[in-house]
Amino acid sequence: MCHPDIPDGTATPTVASEEIEIEVPSGERMPALLATPAGGSGPGVLIISDFYGRSPFYEHVAARLADAGYVALLPEPFFREGPLESHDGDLARARVRGWDQGRALADFLACLDALSAREEVTSSRLGTVGFCLGGTFVMHLACESDDLASVCFYGNPGTPPGPPRAGALPPLTDRVNEVNGPAIGIWGDAETVVDLADVEQFRTSLEARGVDYQQLIYPGLGHGFIARSGLDPANPDYELASDAWDKAMGFLADQLSPR
Repeated sequence: MCHPDIPDGTATPTVASEEIEIEVPSGERMPALLATPAGGSGPGVLIISDFYGRSPFYEHVAARLADAGYVALLPEPFFREGPLESHDGDLARARVRGWDQGRALADFLACLDALSAREEVTSSRLGTVGFCLGGTFVMHLACESDDLASVCFYGNPGTPPGPPRAGALPPLTDRVNEVNGPAIGIWGDAETVVDLADVEQFRTSLEARGVDYQQLIYPGLGHGFIARSGLDPANPDYELASDAWDKAMGFLADQLSPR
């Protein structure tokens, strides 16, 4: 389970937002939320969700990014498959099994093109922020583009569990020669969904190539720790989760400059 909802008591910043549609290579139109900062413009950041798809948690992330000065785009990756009946992990896994990852990657590349073309976006380089499944996809996007600033929260660089299936992308550990920086990857050492041996292999392979890549492993934190902490000072994981978020935001601030 990743990010089913906003933690209780978490305040969402009030920002301007609108529902838009993005034309993808298939000719279909992908629905998305666009959140803009108070000044009306800023660097562009694409958000890619986990296997639950767009949810209040990700709308909250978009608002936080817009509040920090970014133009944030949040697409719905599963617009063809339709919504889940409930935030149930088994339902989400079943939907993902029928999802064409190669087509999804093309959809996300179209989102980047659409975001870059918007007049509100002031940066020559775009940022990406992904969580779990989305964290994996931001690194696949970094294989396809040489000018992204990629933030991966607990993505899976190794082979996903289960039998091979049609439409699946190769594991990132097989694509290390294609990954472009700058990028930052963030996990906790109590991770139960992702094999940290794959995470370490990914790091050493990128460093051997000289890729601009940072990796952070936080002690005692498990999968989905940003949402689970609620960024609530009363939560025992608050300090480390806040540090992880601040490091990610600092990375984006360093990497995204005006055109």
